[in-house]
Amino acid sequence: MRSILGYSLIGITLICTYIICHVGLGLFLPIGTSDNSEKINDVLINLSYSYMAGFVFYMLVVYFPKRIAQKKAFLLWKGGLAEVYLKISEIITAVKMVRGIEKEDRQILRNELKGMELFKPEYKAIIYHTSTTYLNGKEGRTDKRIFVYLDDLDRLSKSIKKEISKMIKLPSTPNVDVRLMEIISSIDSCGFLRTCEFLKSTPHSNDIPILNCNFGTDFYDLIQLHRRLSQFKFNRITYKFKRMNDSEIVAMKEEQTRVFQELKMQNLTQGDMLRYYNGIQCRIENGELLQ
Repeated sequence: MRSILGYSLIGITLICTYIICHVGLGLFLPIGTSDNSEKINDVLINLSYSYMAGFVFYMLVVYFPKRIAQKKAFLLWKGGLAEVYLKISEIITAVKMVRGIEKEDRQILRNELKGMELFKPEYKAIIYHTSTTYLNGKEGRTDKRIFVYLDDLDRLSKSIKKEISKMIKLPSTPNVDVRLMEIISSIDSCGFLRTCEFLKSTPHSNDIPILNCNFGTDFYDLIQLHRRLSQFKFNRITYKFKRMNDSEIVAMKEEQTRVFQELKMQNLTQGDMLRYYNGIQCRIENGELLQ
């Protein structure tokens, strides 16, 4: 709709410019050959002058100030957008790793995700993986990490909603681009994030998977919102996860234990923390090393 309106305004502006040049300035013959051609041309030239005056007034008073206000509002949102984009990428990449989805986001079809289980007993396990970071498509560092499916989906979804809430409360928010506001609002109300928030507290059987007919399609919707958000210019950090093999897991656990002992000697293990040493994640919860 916005593109149609824009093209229509361009077309009308070109027509009015033609009338002013050819009729008002007398560069070519007047339009029309009937007896009242002069009256017709007078009406056309007056309408064209009025339109062009209104157009210039609109550009100076409405369009340019609005664009400036949008840019200022976007600058205040950029940090929040980068954080939201990063956390959604972590959710998508982790779910793809757990579910064995190897396709790129743009190649995934909605029908392929139908019938996805909400929970399986093996999802309670800690997943050891390597995490490669990409900044605006350029490969960065690779770390060895752990992902706790239920806990981390809950943590990430709540963090996304908290960040969006902070962005919405900014005084400049009414000036944010309508398209961007629609994407952020859709992310905030996304069914997949709502499910993730309650997934941790839902009672799970040790043997029976829990099904949810909307879980897969909601995940697909989140992927598409993430892709739409990438159209805007801010620092876009994404992840790629890869499961570690047994020997890599053993080596990682040994390094985590060594680091944990050093932290205990420094009395730094009393609360929850997440630290990286030589590219290896050391995750401490309730004063104990999570392995």
